[in-house]
Amino acid sequence: MQCKRSVVCGLAVVTGAVLITALFFILRHGPCDEAMFRCGNSTVCIPKKFVCNDHKDCPGGEDENAYTCTDFHGKGYFNRLLMVSSPGLKPNFNDCGLTGVPLGCTCRNLTWLYCKNLGLTEVPQDVSTNVTRMILMNNSIQNHTQDSFSKYTLDLITLSGNGITEIQPGVFSGQSNLQKLDLSQNYLHWVHPDTLLGLYSLDWLFIADNQLQVFPLQGLRELTSLSWLDFSTNNLTLDGEIFPYLPNLKVLWLGCNSLTRLDKNLLRGLPGLDHLKLQRNKISWVDEDAFEMQKSLAELDLSNNLLHALPETVFEPLESLSNLMLAWNPFDMVSSELLAPVANLSSLDLQGVHLDNLDVEIFNRLRRLEFVYLTTFYYCTYAAHARTCKPNTDGVSSSDHLLARPILRAMVWLIGSLTCLGNALVLWGRFSERDENRELSFIVRNLAVADLLMGIYLIVIGVQDTQFRGEYSRRAHHWMSSWACTIIGMLAMASSEVSVLILVFLSLERFLLIAVPFGGHQKLTMKIAYRSVSLIWLTGLCFAAIPAVHWRHSTRFYGTNGMCFPLHIDDPFLLGWQYSAFVVLGVNTTALVLIALLYTGMFVSIWRTRHATPISSVKDIEFIVRFFFIILTDAMCWAPIIALKLLAMGRVHISDELYAWVVVFILPVNSAINPLLYTFTTPRYRSQLGQAWIRRFGWSTGLARMGHSQSTQSSLMPRIVSTVESFSNYEDETAYSGTETELR
Repeated sequence: MQCKRSVVCGLAVVTGAVLITALFFILRHGPCDEAMFRCGNSTVCIPKKFVCNDHKDCPGGEDENAYTCTDFHGKGYFNRLLMVSSPGLKPNFNDCGLTGVPLGCTCRNLTWLYCKNLGLTEVPQDVSTNVTRMILMNNSIQNHTQDSFSKYTLDLITLSGNGITEIQPGVFSGQSNLQKLDLSQNYLHWVHPDTLLGLYSLDWLFIADNQLQVFPLQGLRELTSLSWLDFSTNNLTLDGEIFPYLPNLKVLWLGCNSLTRLDKNLLRGLPGLDHLKLQRNKISWVDEDAFEMQKSLAELDLSNNLLHALPETVFEPLESLSNLMLAWNPFDMVSSELLAPVANLSSLDLQGVHLDNLDVEIFNRLRRLEFVYLTTFYYCTYAAHARTCKPNTDGVSSSDHLLARPILRAMVWLIGSLTCLGNALVLWGRFSERDENRELSFIVRNLAVADLLMGIYLIVIGVQDTQFRGEYSRRAHHWMSSWACTIIGMLAMASSEVSVLILVFLSLERFLLIAVPFGGHQKLTMKIAYRSVSLIWLTGLCFAAIPAVHWRHSTRFYGTNGMCFPLHIDDPFLLGWQYSAFVVLGVNTTALVLIALLYTGMFVSIWRTRHATPISSVKDIEFIVRFFFIILTDAMCWAPIIALKLLAMGRVHISDELYAWVVVFILPVNSAINPLLYTFTTPRYRSQLGQAWIRRFGWSTGLARMGHSQSTQSSLMPRIVSTVESFSNYEDETAYSGTETELR
């Protein structure tokens, strides 16, 4: 009978945990919430961190289109480029004013020739001379002479993707009307200084995605009409080079090259520069006068370089700067004085810059910020005035809500209520009924108090979520930096650590009584129990208080997220990460392993004893079942957290969704399950609970039976109570010992 009850209780606990987990994952795939991105008008939702990551995660690619991924406020000029990059006229495939069009080519807008992916080896020569544009993409036109375009007057030439390794001078001679020239996606390793001479009307020049190591910038000296120059994705260093005077150059792309420094003279000849991209180079030094002439510069991208520091006056000339990208540089410090001259910034990208290397006073000075891009959602709490800050969620919270998803809110209240109710019943049962094993009951009551604190913590988080609903971004920093958050975090950590230490103590005490009964250890007395539990509480409170005292001038140890619990999984190397690792990987891992070893030792001892005695082996199964579920539930709580902590410290990205699941569900679930394992499933507690309810039922029934005599009621009640007590005594008489009865 006892074995069946243990199996039923254990399976009920595990099944309940599995069902709640399954419900959590099913509901998280429901309608899109604040933490998800809806793909067009479909029902498909993806995490917002996958939006604009250069990979199409939506079936229709809505997560990567220009309108989704372009920061139009911070990249105003780029927005204009998007509009002008498309032909002003709508392509017309039916009307063609050209003759001699090669087989496979098409004619558009009367005079535009399109020859794509046809394997052409030379420029078509039989086309009528009224042709104005030649788009010769993805062919094999590698050899060019001075006669290649001499008979035509063109305003656009596209030779991208032709495998060109070299272009001789004079190829474009006579093309004084040429406005756009595209030589990208070839194998150019060198361009002669005179190749571009005479192109006075050239507006766009694209030489991106080649193999250029050297480019004589003086070869651009006659391109006075040039407005867009793209040198990105080459191997240029530009050491010793100086751009000639190009007053109309608005856009310069030098990203993905090998520049190591920005000298003060490199950009001096580009006074009209509006958009400068220098990302993904090897720049480690910038002269303080490098941008002296760029007074109209609106967008500057210095991301993904090797910058440890910048001169504090380097941005002073950039009075028109609205978009600044400094992401993914190994800065020692980004000071507020550095960005003070660009107070009109509307977009700032500081992703990859650790908070310890960032002066948060920056955000108080840049009051016009509309878009901010930071490393984690926690950093966004310092820029609450910005209209948009990304990432806009950490899996738990969003810009609007402390608990971003309805399922998280429901789980907090559900687990918090179950934890409070279960542990309150344990305390009621242990205090209301006299227990022969006073010492063990005292310890279990303290375990219930510790677990009850976790329930209170969850309820407080639920209340705070209700108060912050719809305006969390404006109140997040105040909440996470407040002592209220620190205190509630300390409460949760103390609850967790005291609970773990009491479980270790219970396991050790049972092991000594069952596995080594003749080992000479002192019997557990109330004095020992008081001292042990007091020491455990003192240790747990110290674990919780040490970081608050040590970092008393900063609340960031507990205030790294809205839940105020310092797991340090989402950002494993924040302030105090060593201490968090010590507690999770040191104390709790050791406790989990020790509990497993102690219960395994008890099982082995009992198994050997029962095989050496004639007592029925059914009781062995009872112990096996109990041990199995105790170890299983402890592992269900702490093993995933320990594994995720190790992965996070190994710089393995942890999903925001998984992090939310850990904080809201896995972490507190042990506090909700402990009452079932250590009290509700024991025969003594079940008997006591049954007696209490039967007494109450008998008393209530007696009052309801107004027509019955007092003698009938008096004789009936003792009979019922006697029957229950007999059943309870029968269980106790068949038990192994007082301690083993509690264990069962």
